[in-house]
Amino acid sequence: MNSMDRSTQDGTFHLFCECTHPAVQAERHALQSTLPALLERLTSLICKALRAQTTPADTYRRVSDLRDTLLVLAEAANWQSRDGKAIIYRLVTVVPFPAKIATALPALLPQLQMVHCLGQIFDSTVVQDRWLRPLANHWVKWATRRIRRLAHVRADALGAAHSPSAESAADGEAADLTDASESLGGSTDGSSSDGSSDDDSPEQETESEPDSDSSDAD
Repeated sequence: MNSMDRSTQDGTFHLFCECTHPAVQAERHALQSTLPALLERLTSLICKALRAQTTPADTYRRVSDLRDTLLVLAEAANWQSRDGKAIIYRLVTVVPFPAKIATALPALLPQLQMVHCLGQIFDSTVVQDRWLRPLANHWVKWATRRIRRLAHVRADALGAAHSPSAESAADGEAADLTDASESLGGSTDGSSSDGSSDDDSPEQETESEPDSDSSDAD
């Protein structure tokens, strides 16, 4: 494992996209395996919200086409690429974003195809909040579960790194990690206890809406 460098390596992006600690890498690979299904579900809920809002037909068709393109890209994605890391970071932090973050620097656009595609979908999703509730519930529950799982891995690695045997190591080797509490800082929704799989029982949703799929759970 790498030596700890508190001054240059820390934070959510590093933990979810770059950390080379073996246990963190394993958990990150598990997260990456869920991303195509997550994007399929989120974009399906977006399409459902657009139908509920009676969105113009041309807008709905455009979003549907973008969704198809995004899902093809996600199935073949290199999650360690610039595009993949950008998607992971924004999904974990539950941050919808505009397409312009991919088009602001035209030279980078070919490297940000998933970001551009999903950004355009978000840009086109202009509906009342009540139709976005199932989307928000599903997204937040997924992110909370993943943050907690990786935070526990981080804490365990820290514990191993600072055990008496690790402290006495001649090279001062430590996990490529810092305090686990930071990763949990944004998890305030009181979602389900940490489980070993994505099939954990879902938290109760805040509110059901007339046309929503009551089985939002992962």
